[in-house]
Amino acid sequence: MRKKNKVFDCFPFYNELDLLEIRLNILNDVVDYFVLTESTRTFTGKPKPLYYDKNKDRFKKFSHKIRHVIVDDSEYDPNIDVWQREFDQKNSVFRGINDCKDDDFVIVSDVDEIIKPDLVSKFVAKNSNTIAIIKQPCYYYYLNCQSTEVFDKAKMAKFKYIKSPQQIRAYPKFSMHNSNKIVQTLFKWCGSIRKRICIKFGSCVIYENGGWHFTYMKSPEEISDKITDFSHTEYNLDKFTSINSIQSRMKNFKDPYDRGYQLKIVEIDNSFPDYIVNNQKKYSHIIFQEFKA
Repeated sequence: MRKKNKVFDCFPFYNELDLLEIRLNILNDVVDYFVLTESTRTFTGKPKPLYYDKNKDRFKKFSHKIRHVIVDDSEYDPNIDVWQREFDQKNSVFRGINDCKDDDFVIVSDVDEIIKPDLVSKFVAKNSNTIAIIKQPCYYYYLNCQSTEVFDKAKMAKFKYIKSPQQIRAYPKFSMHNSNKIVQTLFKWCGSIRKRICIKFGSCVIYENGGWHFTYMKSPEEISDKITDFSHTEYNLDKFTSINSIQSRMKNFKDPYDRGYQLKIVEIDNSFPDYIVNNQKKYSHIIFQEFKA
């Protein structure tokens, strides 16, 4: 009988307490360890509290599975390259999986990108030697405010195929986070070719509708703080960060960055995780009123 491979769920954490709780409950039965990296500074270099440390009693049910990696030693200057500070925190999950075996499975995503638990189980049961690219519909502001945007950054693979968490997260595209427009275009073009080659030769597999990306589940003030603190400094503009602007976008179900995606309120049905379906009252503050249970 083949020895059971362990599953390590790895993600950076800022202050998304509700989403962390939702993630832990959804994936608890299919994950052996949750590896949470938390920095003492924002991606733009400002000091920040350790929110998990301050609230860990809320998650004591999962404490035997949680590995909390504190990042306090990033050498990157955010005034020179803000993205490297983000990558540094994401790559720090390796500090929490030093006992991971080559054939153990690792999920690499952000805390708000939740893979369907049955997909995790099936991927592990197949003992797959491919890299799973998980495509997820996006939900903004409320758990039931669905966007036409589909996100594909969540990945899963055996540990032996992961050079670094950021490398697997960007796979199979090259990083496009470069200020040079020509370099951006070249990386995008090369990434598209590489993706087709990877799929053709079986080194990766795409899972459509493989989970949920619940993002910006915050108050207008918290959303403003997030935009000013994260790596996409191109969005750090008053039209995106002002409280009035954010309130208007939330009220009218508009994309936070005018990217053309359409948002609409949907009913919380069996396409949602069972945990959310069964706990709508608990999370009523992040469910749009019309469909609260």
